[in-house]
Amino acid sequence: MNVHDMLPESVYYRFNPYMTYAYGLDEIDQERLEQMASDAAFYVRRNSSKLESATERLCLRPNVQQRVHRSVKEWMDLKGFYKPA
Repeated sequence: MNVHDMLPESVYYRFNPYMTYAYGLDEIDQERLEQMASDAAFYVRRNSSKLESATERLCLRPNVQQRVHRSVKEWMDLKGFYKPA
């Protein structure tokens, strides 16, 4: 069981693109950079609906409960109230 199994549908998005190589963050080899771009384009083509769904979800305005919760949390932070995690 994982997080995805416990959440309602279209709430959890995991993006794990397949990469031809284990690229380093400081990769400078031109061939590998081109392959990385190709891998990314392939991933986007194959998962465009998943990406669009996540985009729509992220662009939703917060509901009243979420806005109130955020406001109370910000107010508590400003006043120096901290609740242990």
